[in-house]
Formats: sequence, C-alpha cells, structure tokens
Amino acid sequence: MTYEQYLNNRHQYQEIGRDLFLEKKHACLFYEPGKGKTYPAIEAMLEVNKQKAGKAKVLIISSADAIKKMWKPEIEPQNILPDETYLVTSMTAIQDDMMKELLSITWDIILVDECHILKSHNAKICKLVHRISMKTEYAWGLTGTPRGNRDLDIWNQFHQLNINGQGKLSFHAFTRMACTFETIYGAYGRIQSPIGFTSKFQPIWDEMLREYAMFVDYDEDDEMPEFIKEVIEIEYEHTDDYKRALKGIIEVGDFATTTNKLIAIRKAQQACNGYLYLPDKDTFRLHDNGKIAWVQQNLIHNTEKCVLIYWYQEDFKELSRLLGDRATYDVNVFKRGNHQFLLLQESCGRSFNLQDHCSKIVFYTYAYSFIDYKQVIHRCWRKGQKETCRVQVLQLKNTIEKHIWDTVLNKQSAHDMYMSIRKAI
Repeated sequence: MTYEQYLNNRHQYQEIGRDLFLEKKHACLFYEPGKGKTYPAIEAMLEVNKQKAGKAKVLIISSADAIKKMWKPEIEPQNILPDETYLVTSMTAIQDDMMKELLSITWDIILVDECHILKSHNAKICKLVHRISMKTEYAWGLTGTPRGNRDLDIWNQFHQLNINGQGKLSFHAFTRMACTFETIYGAYGRIQSPIGFTSKFQPIWDEMLREYAMFVDYDEDDEMPEFIKEVIEIEYEHTDDYKRALKGIIEVGDFATTTNKLIAIRKAQQACNGYLYLPDKDTFRLHDNGKIAWVQQNLIHNTEKCVLIYWYQEDFKELSRLLGDRATYDVNVFKRGNHQFLLLQESCGRSFNLQDHCSKIVFYTYAYSFIDYKQVIHRCWRKGQKETCRVQVLQLKNTIEKHIWDTVLNKQSAHDMYMSIRKAI
C-alpha cells in the first residue's frame, strides 16, 4: 500500500494513533504486525514538519533489516518523508562517531521503529535514545511486540522515550519504588530481580498505558486467514557428542552467567543438528542432519513457495547447497517471484510483507525468542493474505529443541493474554 492509498483508506484507529503522537508528543503505537502503524507515524511527522515550516529535523532509528526491506525500498521512493530526515540503523547509531553526531543535533522528532529494542535498561542504544528523547519535542515508538516476559519491558521503552516523564527516573529508583522482587542466585551471589509491579503501582501503570500507548489487535474486520501451526518430530538417536553437550549444560551450574548458560544450550542444539562451532575452526561436522532429508522429501519436489527459517550459519550453508538457485536470502529478490524458497535468519524477520507472495513458513532451526517468532510469522500471516497460512516447526525428537520450543510457546501464551487484557481495558 502506498501512502496515498493509506490516506484514502485509513482506519479510525490509525487516525487515533496519529493524533496520539501529535497530542502527547511522547507516545507509542503497539499495533499487531500488519495493522499499519508506519503511515500514521509518517502522517503525524508531516504535520509536525508543516508546523516547522518544512524544516523539521527527523531522526528515524530502525533495525538494519527493516531499513533494507521496508524503509529503503517502500517508503523512501515515495518521497513522503520530511526533507531533513535522517535514517540510521540501531547498530550504526551506537558507534562512537555517530553517537557524537546524533547527540550534537537538536532533533524535532525521534521515531524508534521496532521500539522493543529499548526494553533493556543498560544497552547502548537505550542510553542513546534516552539522551536524545530528553531534549526532543516529539519522541515516538512503534512495535507489534512490545512485551517479552514482563510489564517492565514496556516501562523501559517509556523510560528511553521519556514518555510521561518516566525518563527522569533511573531504572533502579523506579524498580525500588514500583516493583516486586524475587531472589535469584548468580555468579556474584544473591541478586534481587524485579519481576512485576506492586498492587499499589499497577493502577497507575494501567492509566499510563491508556494515556500514552495504543494497543491494536486483530479483529473480525481484518478477515485474517486460517492459521495452522504444526510441530513435525524427526527421529533422532542421541549421539555421544550430544550427550556430552547435555552434560555441559549441567556442568555450567546455577551460578553461571546467563550468557554462559545460553552458550551451553546452543551447543546442545548444534550437536543434535549435526555440527559444532569450535574455537579453532568455523564448524566441525558430526553427522548428517535428519531435517535435510525431510526438506528433500516434503518441500523440494513441489512448486509451493516457502520461507525457510534458520538460526545458525551452518544451517544456511546446508540449505543453500541443497536448494541451489531455487533459493534466495534476499527478500526483495524473493518478491520478484523467480525463487521458490526464501532463506531467512530468524532474527531478520521484521518490517516487510510477504502476504502477496507466500503463505508457508518452515522453522528449520530456531531460538528461544518469542518476539523473533512472532515477527517472522506475521510476514505471511497478516491482513491481505488470501491463503491459509501454514507454519511447520521441525523438531528433532526428544532433544533440547523441544525445551526451546516450549519456551517460545510459554511466552506466546503470556503475550496473547496480555494483549487481550489491554484491548479490553
């Protein structure tokens, strides 16, 4: 959809979102993927630019993936952004020279696309956005996945964008004032970790969300296609390498850092998929991956277009060798229709639309991130999709992959419940 088509067909909730940005100045749109949150932000941006006599300085921070697949090919060619718009990736923005340049400019608007990247309180991009938003008249956030595990994820986004003055509070001061805690044990001993809001603060938080954030879920009018999700178990005999990797998870221990725990889990996932990344070489091949045979038998012999999701580079190499020139890793090339398969790294599934090109997604390997999973499926399962959307998850039977997938599902249940409650409010 072009911006002109949007203006002629925009929904009431999009107009309300535009007005929320203009009225509150610092606010977020939490629309489900595919519900159209970019154009309301641009419309509000153009109104501010008009007020500034066409000289508004606009900073848009987004992921490299979103810039490459959405902002550059779909938005910029329409020439609808204010003249003094600066588009930068979140990774480029935190480079020392770039940070100095961004902080030296007095921006009128900062827009953070996929603002769930701000859910931490100590990441460099979070600290940068916080410093900019504190002196910027308009600070806006857009995402379809605002919450990972807890409400504090959203408060951090409010803090970095200085919504309702939350930027004036430090993370530690806020959590001591408004959060409940649990005791966890880490590498440095006992730690008090915030897990939720107190009953006293919860009504204040609910009111803050009503005023400064807008949640939009799917509804009957969207005519969403049928969605079928299927786990396909593939036989796997535990090898000695896999058993050693499992033992490594136990040996890491409860007091290890989260990073070391995740490394141990990933080693086990790699081992059951037939390879290991080792310090002295790129990879060490252990055995053939049973998933490749499934792809050969069930995908390669038909003409159905399909997105194949992978997590590790070795998976990409293996699939590329099998599929040859029938596959591409470039979304824009895939949209031209000359390839049957799109090979997509799971963390790169943001801010592009495939509903007119494909309705099937296969997770070959995957991480534990619910946000990545949700972003990926909504590339195909979104408004405008005419076909039944099918998602197949390949899972080596009785392995660590089941635990990883269960983690994704648990986050999904919590997220969906959270969104429905917010919608009811």
